[in-house]
Order: sequence, then structure tokens, then C-alpha cells
Amino acid sequence: MLSIDLAEDGSAADARVISGPQELRRAALEAVLQWQFKKGQPSAQVSLDFRLAPDQEPVQVGKLKSIRIADAPAGVAETLRARLAQLESQPINAREISQIVGAVAAGYRTSFTKDQATGDVTLTIADAAAGFAQGDAPRIRIGGDVQATKLVNKVTPLYPPLVKQVKVQGTVRFAALIGVDGHLKGLTVESGHPLLVESAQTAVQQWVYQPTLLNGNPVEVLTAIDVNYTLAP
Repeated sequence: MLSIDLAEDGSAADARVISGPQELRRAALEAVLQWQFKKGQPSAQVSLDFRLAPDQEPVQVGKLKSIRIADAPAGVAETLRARLAQLESQPINAREISQIVGAVAAGYRTSFTKDQATGDVTLTIADAAAGFAQGDAPRIRIGGDVQATKLVNKVTPLYPPLVKQVKVQGTVRFAALIGVDGHLKGLTVESGHPLLVESAQTAVQQWVYQPTLLNGNPVEVLTAIDVNYTLAP
């Protein structure tokens, strides 16, 4: 159960957990911050029900031999190891493992490497935004489309004239870390034409967002930013 303060446009300005399992609270908060509500409401109270579908069968890919945790703070790594230790040497249920990891550390991804000779599997857990330094502020992940609605200062990228002449167009995608004050703290190029990257990066680094709040406290946000370059027909 969550209580949500709403902005005038119906987006979530802040969210607080009223009740629910500790392991599921972060996932619930990250979800409702991306919801859109009816305009004019000052607040809302919602409940999220986490249930496994009855037809979710175990996905067994071998026996879990070892667990590797990368890019995680010591406390997160210890909690993950404690929760997953009982699964070592057991047939892997990939879905179950991913759900455990998501509940303990939202924003982390899982991958499996299998030794074809022995059938043993190594589980690797890593921050999906590896490459950004972990600061003191809590951090959540928000979809790019939702985060774009929180832009308060957007500098339009310059379409380089020479690039236009050679008819290069497309999308430059960044993985971004937005600080508690709404300014960019980190920006990593994920894809895009090399001739467009510099122009996009110069503009995006100047963007400013409305701070994101959880329980009344500002948090850092991991998100994706797309910059589109399209030639006029």
C-alpha cells in the first residue's frame, strides 16, 4: 500500500510506502513513480499485489555452481549472497533467482554461464547501470518517456550542418544518472551514429529535471535519454 502526492499534470511528485514486505517496497515505489493519474487530484492511495502466475514453471538450465556479484555495494552483495546461498548446488530456476535479485536490489541484472562439459552454472549479478559511481544518495530507475516529462530546462541539440549534407540521421541513446538536484551527474553513450554523438552530448549535459522524491527525500535517477535527428522530407 502506497500514498502518492501528485503534481498538477497528474504525474507522481512523491511516494511513500504505508505497508508491505520490505523486499518489495523499492520495486513498488519505482513502479508508481511512473504512473499517470487524473489531473487535478492532490494525492492518491494505491495498492500493488505481487503474485506469481500459477503457470510459471521453473526454468532449469543446470546446477548453480557459483555466484559472482559485480558493481554492488558491500551491504547489497552480502544480502544477495545470504538470500541465494541456499540455492547453490540446486537446479536453477532462472525466474526465481531474477525475482529474488530484483526484490533485494532493483536495477540489477542476472546472467548465467554454463559449463557444457559439467553442466555447472555460474550466476553473475551486476548493476544494469555499471559505470556510474555509487554515491551516498539512494537511487532508482525510471523509464525514459516518464523522466522526459520532468524536464524543466531542455537545450535543443544542434544538427551539425556537415552531417546534414551527408544525410546522416538517427537516434543517439544515452544511459543517464540524474542527481538529487535534477542536474546530470553521469552520461554514457549506448548507441548512435558517431557524427551525431558530440552534438547530442553537448546539449543533454545542460538539461535539468525536476527532482524526484521518495518519502519526501530527493533520490538519484537512472534513466535512458534518446535524442532524435531527422532530416526534413
